Amino acid sequence: MRSRFSERRASLINGKLKGLIDRSTKELQSQGFTEEQLIYEVFANIRFEGSDTAEHSTSPFERPVYIDDVRIGTITSASRIAEKSPLQQFKDAKLREASASTKQTQVFFDSGTGCRSAPVYKLKDLGSNVRAVQSCHYHGRDSDHSGQSFMRRCTS
Repeated sequence: MRSRFSERRASLINGKLKGLIDRSTKELQSQGFTEEQLIYEVFANIRFEGSDTAEHSTSPFERPVYIDDVRIGTITSASRIAEKSPLQQFKDAKLREASASTKQTQVFFDSGTGCRSAPVYKLKDLGSNVRAVQSCHYHGRDSDHSGQSFMRRCTS
């Protein structure tokens, strides 16, 4: 929309900006953001009268300009959303035991227990709030742990 800025064109430009802001607002509200969390920045690519050099500006100028295009940037502030901490979410979760796995694999534990059979689960099949733990013998007692730091797959 390359046109020389004038008062009669201001309403056209403001209408386009309002339309962009409305579309952006609707899209972000569909994602759960509220109007209070949105901040808009207006940008215009302009050329000063008598110049071929494009400028990128966020503020108006006093000399005549040509407006090549306008656009908005929408900034959201998720920090205003009241959300529980991950630890609190974990404490509040109602955990359920995972169903029996259909596959087993051999893993080796450096703790001296050697190779053991362990269940294999696909994360996409588990869902949320599922407890999938294999009880294993470690330092003379049964304990539940993920084994990330001391477990590796046995090789045949």
